[in-house]
Amino acid sequence: MTAIADEAARQRFARELDHNFSVIASAGSGKTRAITDRIVEIASRSQRALEWLPQLVVVTYTNRAADEMQQRTRQRILEAGLPLETVEAFGRAFFGTIHAFCMKLLATHGHHLGLPARLETIPDNNDDLWNEFVQQQTEIGLSLGEENRRLLLRLMQARQLMELARNQDRIFIPPQSLGRCPECDFSKVEAAFESAQATNIPKAKSQLREWLRRWRETDEFAPWPPCATTARDFTARWREAFRPLREWASACASYEAQDTDPQQFFVLLEITRPVEANGEWLQTKRDGPPSPGYGAAGPRAGHFCMVGDFQQSIYRDPADLNQYRELHRTLISTGAAEELRFSVTFRLDQAQLDFVNDTFPKILTNTEGQVEFVELSARPEILPGQVIRFDLGGDIDASHTETRRAQIEAQCLAKWIRDAGLQKLRARCWREVAILCPRKAWLRAIRDALLEQQIPVEVQSESDRQAEHPAYAWLTALLAIMVDPNASYEIVGVLREVFGISDDELARFAQADGNKFQIERKINGRGVVADRLNLLRQVREILPHQPLFSAVREIVRMTQLRERLRTLPREEFGNSANDLEKLLSAAAAAEARQESLADFALTLRRNLDEVRETEPAEADAVQLITAHKAKGSEWDTVIVPFLAREARLGVNIRYPLVIGGEQPFIAFDRSDRADLEEEMKKVQRQEMERLLYVALTRARHTLALAFDVDFFRGKRGVHSDTQLKWLQGDANEANAEILWALSDEPMACEETAARHKERVPESIADSLRGLQLETGWVDIARQQAASIIETVTPSEFAPEEELSETPRAVQWSETEPELRPLRIDNPATRYGVWWHDFAEQIPWSSELKNWNETFERNLAASPDRARSRREWQLLQKQIELAEGLGRHLKDANLVRQEMPFFWRMDDRKSLEGIIDLAFLEADTEKWFILDWKTNRLEPDQTDKLRVSYRPQIAAYWKVVAEMTKRPVGAGIYSTSTGQLLVYSENELGAEWERLKNLPANNPAGEIADSR
Repeated sequence: MTAIADEAARQRFARELDHNFSVIASAGSGKTRAITDRIVEIASRSQRALEWLPQLVVVTYTNRAADEMQQRTRQRILEAGLPLETVEAFGRAFFGTIHAFCMKLLATHGHHLGLPARLETIPDNNDDLWNEFVQQQTEIGLSLGEENRRLLLRLMQARQLMELARNQDRIFIPPQSLGRCPECDFSKVEAAFESAQATNIPKAKSQLREWLRRWRETDEFAPWPPCATTARDFTARWREAFRPLREWASACASYEAQDTDPQQFFVLLEITRPVEANGEWLQTKRDGPPSPGYGAAGPRAGHFCMVGDFQQSIYRDPADLNQYRELHRTLISTGAAEELRFSVTFRLDQAQLDFVNDTFPKILTNTEGQVEFVELSARPEILPGQVIRFDLGGDIDASHTETRRAQIEAQCLAKWIRDAGLQKLRARCWREVAILCPRKAWLRAIRDALLEQQIPVEVQSESDRQAEHPAYAWLTALLAIMVDPNASYEIVGVLREVFGISDDELARFAQADGNKFQIERKINGRGVVADRLNLLRQVREILPHQPLFSAVREIVRMTQLRERLRTLPREEFGNSANDLEKLLSAAAAAEARQESLADFALTLRRNLDEVRETEPAEADAVQLITAHKAKGSEWDTVIVPFLAREARLGVNIRYPLVIGGEQPFIAFDRSDRADLEEEMKKVQRQEMERLLYVALTRARHTLALAFDVDFFRGKRGVHSDTQLKWLQGDANEANAEILWALSDEPMACEETAARHKERVPESIADSLRGLQLETGWVDIARQQAASIIETVTPSEFAPEEELSETPRAVQWSETEPELRPLRIDNPATRYGVWWHDFAEQIPWSSELKNWNETFERNLAASPDRARSRREWQLLQKQIELAEGLGRHLKDANLVRQEMPFFWRMDDRKSLEGIIDLAFLEADTEKWFILDWKTNRLEPDQTDKLRVSYRPQIAAYWKVVAEMTKRPVGAGIYSTSTGQLLVYSENELGAEWERLKNLPANNPAGEIADSR
């Protein structure tokens, strides 16, 4: 096989474990594979593996990247057949984001700094916590002096100044310019409190003398700048806290290092230094001159590596990019690390590679603060690839609004994609086609246009924030109102968003009284709003004293949240049910941390504004995604539309604003930054140029650019804030000829199609067949999760109860045995559970006296003994009736209580549940199945009970009939009325046909139809 151009650098990075490296790796150059190779090399050296792997730290920008890297590395370790102790040691390595790693350090070692044992992560943009803090502050800016402070606060609100401090971490005046703190002369003070005139001082003598003693005899108060902090020794204690960490962390690797916060680099650097090292290495190296051994107190050899790409820095502040570049230079210049470059791209085909190499040297010029372009090299056996120029032409009405022109472009693009097809796009499936935009708002028009052409589509960037996704927002709202039953604003939100109740219904219910929206007390009256409020009240009543996970699961079940999420359009919201399962897993993890329901609800609320990570596509659909979120991903085909559409840089700026530079500058409004406007736009433009580099290096086989110059050309030509301008592809610009020379016709490629056929997905089960470890089976389960059959319980067909309250007991919803919570506090609910448990113990085949003994033995546990005696007498009377339950008992030669079943309906679904009571009649060879219903109701309400539970009993009837191949009769028994309600076979058959033909996952619709 032909060697690749940078093979020597890759081998050095993987094999030379006693060296530190700072790697500059271009797009698609295999950064993940390089780090994986180095870790596998550590694992293959037995002595070093057992020592280093448990202390290995690999930090990335996203959890998704960390998970992928960990899984790939584990897979290769298993394939290598390394000893089990090596696999176990690898399992203790840390893979995750830098934030998670720092949190782990603080939780484990923070006691050295006096931190509490239990820590909580607070998002930077947590407005609730920030507002609470601001409201507690009564005075700020005292260091300015009274006159300066008065003048400043006339011009600027105190809250704005606090916002400035909240969002910035800069030193505006060099500390050394202040010199040392002046010596304090206490002679006048000492004379004052000896004076008879100082009547207000004697009470404070002892405190003042103690303060003087501390000043003179301790180093608690220190010269400037340490005295700017609360204690001089804080930094010393912080450094001291790192000493045990240096003995613990054997090796650190930073992936996508250009996106790591400079302050977090401090952590990675410090924990890899020698145990005895003093000071802060990076700061010392900046200030000190080069000398022999310079850098010797830096990261230990072989303990620190970072892999990044200046060209793909699109997330961090420009100042942070500069600090990363400075860190890279410092590591190299001091000898603390060696520079390596990975230039071979394993992603791009030849046409895309040539296009990037031809265009981006004129964009990433390494001048005026922009980064340097690293030329891409071809991999062996590279495919031809294609870069297509899709020209929309000039047939557009200039009077149309920009939005309308964008819609027309999207429609043209969708037709072009349909006509080209997967073969000409050189994509294996629709999932391997991505459309990238610099703005999230531009995606909707493309989504609508693709759907019109009947092309499947999945929007990856429609909801960036957690709060914008229904699963997260709806569950958070439900938990919030369970914690605070009088939170009327949140309750209205739940009724509108989760239950879909109209504003008109809500207004007519409220009658201008917002306090009516509460779930602490029962709502009298009928109507959709009152019914839903009472349902939420019933949900809340069963939650006390339940474990967190059980409580959240019960909220989901009783509100049918999972089913409601499944009704949402998947192409717009993705797999909402799957997101709900992740939240349930988070609830289980929170329970393990001993959190309460209120704690978990607060955590979800605080993270509403957190950005969701991009997830791999779950459906075979075209991927719509922003260029920012496309980083780290790749597709067979990438299409970049709206090249000439204005992206509007610099909008929505919040003041006051810190403008960086040699001397940072504060702009309090737009007029303050007028003379710096061009500098700010230049910084933004340079970031967008790097963003464009990311977007144009995601395609394996086909890159398509939609030329729409005539669609968006203004009176002055193409706007400067456009992708076309960043690409320098407009008329008379540096790359114009290259873009105009591109082919305008996509072509199929037999060589690419053949390579697709060769890329058969590896069977994970086969590669792990020799593994007998739990971690391996987790991997297998994840790979095979898509083939797991969905299980439906017939209790999902049960209605939301509409029960009237009596003076003697609180109503409750019928709870299926398999779904009962572990702990139940509601008295009425406890009664239902008691009845089912008692009925399960009745020895139906023995004498009546044995039944009574069973009842008397269980009576003591009943939450309502009077009701139990009354309903037991009703059941005995029912059994005595010639045509009642007694006839089925008399004819039965086989009785089964709490009979479980699991029946496969089709290739994707199965029914699972428990039947309360089943008889097999000897003469007729016929089954009769019975379900207990302990709902409290009047005798004239039994018809409603019968209709409500018909879908559930029809499911039971069908299961038993299919599994036993015998005729089946079915009914329900109402314990409160003593009536046996039997369904006819025709009635159940018709009901099952209706259930079978319902849309998938729509029990809510089924219930509505049955009423």
